[in-house]
Amino acid sequence: MARRIAAVSTDYLLREVGKLDDAVQILPEQVVILTGLTRNMLRERMRTRPPQPPHPMPREGPLVAAGLGTAAAGAVGKAIDLAADFTLDIADEFFLSELIKGWTPRMFFDDMRKLNVSK
Repeated sequence: MARRIAAVSTDYLLREVGKLDDAVQILPEQVVILTGLTRNMLRERMRTRPPQPPHPMPREGPLVAAGLGTAAAGAVGKAIDLAADFTLDIADEFFLSELIKGWTPRMFFDDMRKLNVSK
């Protein structure tokens, strides 16, 4: 059997390991250097734990996987923001109109005291 020749030297492989293309051929000895696993160990690992397709995160449901969860959350958040703005505008308008008419917070506390006395 003919001896295989590596596409890159071991020194170059160690320096540029993160930048190399997946198609670059390396020797079994270089695989051992990179992974720390011998060929037999790799074979056994592939036999017992074959590669699996990527799975969605367990928290992700079908809506999130389809992108609908994010859209729905955005729409609900927008509706809550609009409702909060509307409510605060109404309260602000009410208090301003009452202040213009001469109402003061002290009047509120006086009314509360009158209710307490009548009980």
